[in-house]
Amino acid sequence: MSRYLTGHVVAKAEDRGWDRLSNGELLAEAERAGFDVLLTADHNMR
Repeated sequence: MSRYLTGHVVAKAEDRGWDRLSNGELLAEAERAGFDVLLTADHNMR
């Protein structure tokens, strides 16, 4: 995926240990970390 997002910093939830967080916790942690965009293929996240 990151190869299509050249010019952007791409971080995987799994690499940050966030893959164990619930959807709400994941969104909150990404916001605290200063992310502007969260891209997901999760069909259960609103």
